[in-house]
Amino acid sequence: MFTISALPARHIASGDDYYDRARQHPDVMYLEVEADDELNSTASRLTSPGEPITSSQAFMRGHGTFVEGEQVIASVSGTVERVNKLVSVKPVKSRYTPEVGDLVVGRITEACPTTFAGITFLQLATGAK
Repeated sequence: MFTISALPARHIASGDDYYDRARQHPDVMYLEVEADDELNSTASRLTSPGEPITSSQAFMRGHGTFVEGEQVIASVSGTVERVNKLVSVKPVKSRYTPEVGDLVVGRITEACPTTFAGITFLQLATGAK
């Protein structure tokens, strides 16, 4: 099991030249970390299999999780997602599941006199909803 963690951001006065230069360096990446043990819905969090996520009394388990004792445990590596009181882990790599409203790239192969058209899918569009 592995753990990914980051130190909380420290507050430094904006007049500090060293801090301003470091923020603009291309190799420096800052993560906004919110210290919330009960899964803040706006912060994304990576988890690994077997890692406790939260209390099973406060939340219901969803996909990618299981309950052991009083804890909701991750069963896959991925991003923790929370919808109301449902906690799930979205895997880092997973098969695409189409949803209503997704964009696709295709070719119309047949036009029928009714309102239907035959479409051959070339690829699924990514990154847009």
